[in-house]
Amino acid sequence: MASVPPPIPNPAYYPPPRRRSIFGPIILITIGVVFLLVNAGFVTAKSAFVIFARYWPVLLIIWGVLRLVEYLRARQEGVQPPGIGAGGVIGLIFLVLFGISVSTAYKGSQHVNWNNVRNEIDMPDDEFGKWFGQKYEFTETLDRDFPANTSLKVVGDRGDVKISASNDGKLHVIERKVIYADNQDEANKMNQAVLPTITLVDNIMTVDTTRRSEWKGSALNLDIMVPKKALADVMITRGDITIFGREGNVKLQSQRGDISVEDITGSADIHMRNGDFTAKRVSGDVTVEGKAGDVTVSDIGGFTSLQGDFFGGINFTKVAKGVRFKSSRTDMELAKLDGNLTMESGEMRGNSMTGPFRMNANRGWDMHLEEISGDFRVENQRGEVELHPKAPFGNLEVSNRQGRIKIVMPQAAGFLVDARARHGEIETDFELTKTDDHREVRATGTVNKGGPKLTLNNESGAIELRRN
Repeated sequence: MASVPPPIPNPAYYPPPRRRSIFGPIILITIGVVFLLVNAGFVTAKSAFVIFARYWPVLLIIWGVLRLVEYLRARQEGVQPPGIGAGGVIGLIFLVLFGISVSTAYKGSQHVNWNNVRNEIDMPDDEFGKWFGQKYEFTETLDRDFPANTSLKVVGDRGDVKISASNDGKLHVIERKVIYADNQDEANKMNQAVLPTITLVDNIMTVDTTRRSEWKGSALNLDIMVPKKALADVMITRGDITIFGREGNVKLQSQRGDISVEDITGSADIHMRNGDFTAKRVSGDVTVEGKAGDVTVSDIGGFTSLQGDFFGGINFTKVAKGVRFKSSRTDMELAKLDGNLTMESGEMRGNSMTGPFRMNANRGWDMHLEEISGDFRVENQRGEVELHPKAPFGNLEVSNRQGRIKIVMPQAAGFLVDARARHGEIETDFELTKTDDHREVRATGTVNKGGPKLTLNNESGAIELRRN
């Protein structure tokens, strides 16, 4: 039987193929080129943002022209012109909405005080500055006569300040500017606009580096050399302050930045909101108020006071006239510190401490204090308290909740004991009278003919009284 040839397809049922639009690939190529230029440093992120905000409707024009060209070419070749499709419609809507949003943001940014914005956010200058141009640096030197009995005052927006002693009795200022701009000409103009002023009024010489909303100047760092006996008053918005080799009082204030004072014959008054603080070899008092991270204080001839919120480790070493520490968690005062006292991560360790010592903590510390003398009074909770007195020690009064109390006494010490443990136990190496009514254990007595009194109270925790 002869085979039957296959039917010839009817062209009416098989329309010519539809071409795909090239607009999508062009958009992807354009985005890739822009990101490449920004990453390579040929175009700043700010320039790319401004160009898109101003000229994004050009993409709609290019899309329309390409659609028209594709339609005419498809008609000439007898094929169906490419359609828009659901993806194309969504992409077009996204482009329009995104373009309008960027344009609105750009127009609004013209009225924003970017200096204030940068002061509020925690972003490095280099990261913030990349959005506003390339980095340019300038260095200049200013010299002035500095009359006797004159004080120095420094006021600035943003930048580090370093103060040291001059050898010729004059004022020398080395300014190092960091400016972000689109080009060298713009940077040069900014450099001329951002100039410090130096004035002398009523025996106060003021170095003013505030930039008056010139937010493109990322930082104006100062190295200042001034006669060592001049009093120094520094107030900056954001930046580190370093001052050393002074024979006069210093007053320093920074809203965001580290502060360091060393080799000061005088007192240091510090106000800060964020940053680490260091004080070494200060003959007078050291006062710190505000908020700080790590704090290191050593070799202080006067009194040291810390008041505020402190979020890092705190270290005191050799403070002649005592320590005052007050925060939302702890109120502590110590008469003299010949050794070291550290406070970090809920742990307090110290040695060679002379009372009167007083501490009231509404949140728990694990305390370990050795070689203590004088009167000590501790109120603690949710932490352990361990004290090692040395002769001549004074009265010890310890109250604790939900944590152990341990007292290690010298071998031949004489003292009186009144210890109470509610819902806890008492362990002792000394012959004391103990009573137990199942809710409270009490130990009392006289050791080695008596002496200072140990008053120990614990709730939901044990008491240990040991012999060294």
